Amino acid sequence: MVTRDFIHNVLNEKTGLWDPKADPFDSTYWTEPTYLWYNGMGTTEIYPIGSKTDPKSKITAFKPLTTVLPVDAQTGKIIFMNPRRPG
Repeated sequence: MVTRDFIHNVLNEKTGLWDPKADPFDSTYWTEPTYLWYNGMGTTEIYPIGSKTDPKSKITAFKPLTTVLPVDAQTGKIIFMNPRRPG
């Protein structure tokens, strides 16, 4: 499973953008894919939508991903961030 931590970002000096902190135990390169029916659409949680009975769906390989995202304590909604360096 691939893990990305979007709470503890690190500045990428080459691009000037903030990147998610790398997981030292990230098994990105040896992760087995998950195969799902996918019609090109997804949920707000970025989960692919599709089914065997949907003529637009195809079996597609996905790499499992776990993210750590900041959430508003009042609403429970994800706080989206601007990855650009301020200034």
